[in-house]
Amino acid sequence: MRANFRSDDHASICPGIERPTGPCVKQQNVDFGAVVEATSIFASSAHKSRCTLMNRRGRLTPGLGIGTWIIIEGRKFMPMSSGQSAYAPFLWSCLLISTFVTKSQVQREVAPPAKSDRYAVTAEGKKERVQHGEIASANFRISGVDLASDEDVLLQAAKVLGKTQIESSGDAADSKSEVCYRSVTDRDNTHLIFGRGEVDFWFILSSDGSVWEGTHACSRSGKIADDATTDSGLRLGLTEQQVLTVLGLATEKSQDLRRHTEFLTYRLETRKKTDPQKLARWWQQEIKKTPTANHQEFLENYESYTLEVYISARFVDDSLTRLYVSWSAQY
Repeated sequence: MRANFRSDDHASICPGIERPTGPCVKQQNVDFGAVVEATSIFASSAHKSRCTLMNRRGRLTPGLGIGTWIIIEGRKFMPMSSGQSAYAPFLWSCLLISTFVTKSQVQREVAPPAKSDRYAVTAEGKKERVQHGEIASANFRISGVDLASDEDVLLQAAKVLGKTQIESSGDAADSKSEVCYRSVTDRDNTHLIFGRGEVDFWFILSSDGSVWEGTHACSRSGKIADDATTDSGLRLGLTEQQVLTVLGLATEKSQDLRRHTEFLTYRLETRKKTDPQKLARWWQQEIKKTPTANHQEFLENYESYTLEVYISARFVDDSLTRLYVSWSAQY
């Protein structure tokens, strides 16, 4: 089966496709079988593959008719006539291939279910998967600040990046305090935020300032730039595959095709032994404060803890634009 299609490259709305100058409209014959086969090959080898139906306003459309674009590998093909039935084989092949490829990609990027997984329920009633395991401690260190250090995160930030106003809000379990730093260069909009809650510590590395919700401006620091990197190698601009190489398979993946945005989310927890030197130091502090303290009870409370890690990586057009890393040790 063959049909005439109009190719209009300069109207492409797919990510990563440069807009050529001048008119770029031509007629070409498309063999449905060849196009579907080529799409299948491209889709299984290229991460950004798309096989989508959109109308002229860039909205997803369920049917194929006048004004409907078929987008394959960043090129848009519009049928010359409104005969939907003539193009049905191509439509269904395209959608089936897209679905298969999308599921295959997600499976390669998301860790398979395990018996050790558990499901937590959020305040909104949503169930969230939590994996049993941990991530290398190098992922918690950035710009000289270590979320897992005994020293307060905000104090570390002040020593390394300079003193700045602390933004505090909430109380008890909902309390949080944050500080914000940004690049000194106007053309570099990199922001780095450090925060602490009741039991958790976090940082947010972002390519723009929309992530900061404080009432005062972020402090500028010469040590903040778009090449700010965790000790594990995470930085803005990395591709999804590069982030997966550092962190391993994600707990879940979500995406917003209209905004060309994708998210990799990691939720992990594990039970760990407290460092013996730290435990001995805490015991000395405890008996100095309470001479009659019971050593066995102390060990039951502090000899081990639950490590909880949450990481969210946001990508736009397969480029890391925001990284949120949270670390929590609960005794």
